[in-house]
Amino acid sequence: DDLKKLEGKWPERVRAMQANWIGRSEGAEIDFALADVDGVTPTDTKITVFTTRPDTLFGVSFFLLPPESPLAAELVAGTEHEAAFLELRAAAEKVSSVDRQGSEREKHGVFTGRYVINPVNGRPAPIWVADYVLMDYGTGAVMGVPCGDQRDFDFAKKYGLEIAPIICEKDDPLYERLKDERELVVTSVDWDHAMEAEGYLVQSGRFTGMKGGKHSEAVDAIIDWLGEQGLGRKTVQFRLRDWLISRQRYWGNPIPMIHCDDCGDVPVPYEDLPVTLPDALDLGAGETLAAYAPFYETTCPKCGKPAKRITDTMDTFTCSSWYYLRYCDPHNEELPFSREAVDRWMPVDNYIGGIEHAILHLLYSRFFTKVLRDLGMIGIDEPFENLLCQGMVKDANGDTMSKSKGNVVPPSSVIEPYGADTMRLAILFIAPPEKDFNWDEEAVAGANRFIKRAWRVVWLLSQGAAAGAVSAGDLDAAGKELWRTLNGMGIKCTADFDRGQFNTAISAVMEITNAASKYVNDVAAERRDPALSFAVAHAIVTMLAPICPHWAEELWHKALAQEGSVYNAAWPEFDAEAAKADEVEIAVQIKGKVRGRVTVAADATDDEVAEAAKAAVAEQLAGKDIKKVIVIKGRLVNIVAV
Repeated sequence: DDLKKLEGKWPERVRAMQANWIGRSEGAEIDFALADVDGVTPTDTKITVFTTRPDTLFGVSFFLLPPESPLAAELVAGTEHEAAFLELRAAAEKVSSVDRQGSEREKHGVFTGRYVINPVNGRPAPIWVADYVLMDYGTGAVMGVPCGDQRDFDFAKKYGLEIAPIICEKDDPLYERLKDERELVVTSVDWDHAMEAEGYLVQSGRFTGMKGGKHSEAVDAIIDWLGEQGLGRKTVQFRLRDWLISRQRYWGNPIPMIHCDDCGDVPVPYEDLPVTLPDALDLGAGETLAAYAPFYETTCPKCGKPAKRITDTMDTFTCSSWYYLRYCDPHNEELPFSREAVDRWMPVDNYIGGIEHAILHLLYSRFFTKVLRDLGMIGIDEPFENLLCQGMVKDANGDTMSKSKGNVVPPSSVIEPYGADTMRLAILFIAPPEKDFNWDEEAVAGANRFIKRAWRVVWLLSQGAAAGAVSAGDLDAAGKELWRTLNGMGIKCTADFDRGQFNTAISAVMEITNAASKYVNDVAAERRDPALSFAVAHAIVTMLAPICPHWAEELWHKALAQEGSVYNAAWPEFDAEAAKADEVEIAVQIKGKVRGRVTVAADATDDEVAEAAKAAVAEQLAGKDIKKVIVIKGRLVNIVAV
């Protein structure tokens, strides 16, 4: 539920991955009675399924168990179906869970010879074992509804099972034929694929005619009826399972437990914590904690008899899921951290990490944070406010650079000829930080050319510059245009930095630099406004400082003659009103084609803009009847004339 709080702050794909990994499904648990060996008489044995679509219950034509199901093994034991079942189970063990669920993969199944009774219509449904069903989904049993599920449909077609239509749209001929039917009339159809399972119920007893689909009236009505009959209940299922935290590795936290033959498993006494790993193991020779007697030999804290220390260690996520909290209070010798320290520093404002951590480290960290919150140890709700998953750098062949592939461009190949600032600028400018990009040598050279041009512009502006408030009313036309660009692009650069879009933030500084370059080339040094010159030079240096630290620090002292460090300076402030242009250029179209341009006051009315536009293309309008003039403020005028 709390993934909603991260909307707009975390990448959508990460939130989707976590939601899918947690796998929250609203639906119902439904009890099917196992039929006796005669296939029709219900027994007292119930097999429960979980489904998100109880409205399709009348369309169940078979029942599925996974190959790993103990119940499936029990049903076929000693029967003619056992050999085929064992063969299917062995084959399924060799295929991953992801591949087994793939919609394109051929489905394999074995009939068990037994049936269940559908609780809503009393019809027997054959129990099959299918390799696309998994033990860890729902209850481990699935009802087969081939009319609305493509995998069930493929399975039914392969093994000749019924495909009974029980839901369809009103414009489907089947709906008109079956809209009043309460019992199954059409028990099989000649389709080549499953339907969407959306629309209105047919052949569905008292529920026929109701609107079906997820969260529909039919779903609620059938769940209510099942509850009244004691045959089912509304429930929520999760795909997420408990995490395994112990493993047989040397590294990781030792589990602070001691096993005593008399007392069982006993916690290590508080005064003996922490349990630390021994330094004497020969890891190169494969020596393990389990074979290292000096570590595991101890005495029971309860009875004092010889006992054995647990030699499993915890998975490393038990550290990585809360290390950021320890950073807030690293010298605390009594507690892992104090609540006051955590509440002061947390949550992390910006977290940068790879997408590969989306459903492990980042999910564990959120879980740990919420548990510690519930325990009252911290006051925060989410550990990481904003998340940026950086893209990968690829080589000329489009392969991700990695040491194992040997295709990494060494930083020294850029730093030695150009400097570290050029490399930082090139990496951040080539693409948005979350996107993969191909390494481009020309981009590096281009970044270096820009750094040199910006250096020259700052240096020239600083000659005769003086810190002070800029008086926009006293500026000449060239100064006003530079002042407008500085404020407009400064606002954009600030916003882009806040959004983590460093490439467009750099573009904004480049626009300021280009405008400043034009200013110093067009305006003689003695006519340049001192306050404007300082403001522009100061802004370029401070805004590029996070990207080009060495370049910025040197200009801060040598060109701008400032004290202290540029990193202790405040970020420049910009004026939104000053960013507005006095005049704007408008494209003039006649019947959708650009025929001219006109410059008008930025605050001109639509009528004034229309008249100026007509005057600009008067020759093209000569002899024509103007039917309509469409003004799109600040952009264009379209004149319809015949």
